[in-house]
Amino acid sequence: MGRVELYAQVSQNGAIKEVLELQPEEGFVDIEEIVIVGYTDVEAEYTESSSHKSLIAEGRRLIESFPILEIPELYGQTMKFKFKFEIRLTGRQPVYLPI
Repeated sequence: MGRVELYAQVSQNGAIKEVLELQPEEGFVDIEEIVIVGYTDVEAEYTESSSHKSLIAEGRRLIESFPILEIPELYGQTMKFKFKFEIRLTGRQPVYLPI
């Protein structure tokens, strides 16, 4: 359905200080892709989007809801998040892939 890339600046105490849509000039820590799956019982036509406002807002909401990070290596760093949003029909069995 869509993909969004957002950047989050982490304060010196581990709190998310700011969420950015544009890549900052300084370096960043690249976080692996996060897949968000929504379910519906209605067949619909979907298009790919990389900048839809609602997907950006949901990614921002998720990042801003993080608790204080207790990973000292990330204090004062900027993190890059790649969100992949998918919609699946209910009634189908989920597929679990080994890690």
